Amino acid sequence: MTTTIIEMAMDYWTNQKLNCARTTCSAVLKYYGCEEYMDPLSDAFIPFGGGIGEGYVCGVVLGGLASISLVLRKKGLEPKVVLTHCNDFKRKFTETETYLECNELLKPFATENGKLPLEAPGRKEYCTEIIKKAVAIIQQIIDEA
Repeated sequence: MTTTIIEMAMDYWTNQKLNCARTTCSAVLKYYGCEEYMDPLSDAFIPFGGGIGEGYVCGVVLGGLASISLVLRKKGLEPKVVLTHCNDFKRKFTETETYLECNELLKPFATENGKLPLEAPGRKEYCTEIIKKAVAIIQQIIDEA
């Protein structure tokens, strides 16, 4: 049975309960056979979920950029070409989500003082959809590279 990149991401997100950055990076690396990099990168992305826990650049974007870069370099692409594909990911991400920053993406879930509680109703489901869209974009970019 073939497992899709989205199914892999949902396993990391839902079953293994990794944060958004770790989920995205791990799913992409596993899907493209880069398992040797999964543990160190997943560990490195522990503090990157939720825009490094401060609402800055979305962890999905950060994990996505790192995994695109690693997979494409492993495929032999030059850094300048990899950067072009990373920029393409950011462009495509903002076409569907408008922003790269968690504060903006999660504004509907913010409290009056601007905090983004993890347990806010609907937030987990919203982030789930962002992860699904992002890994699909990443797959398209890597497959076409």
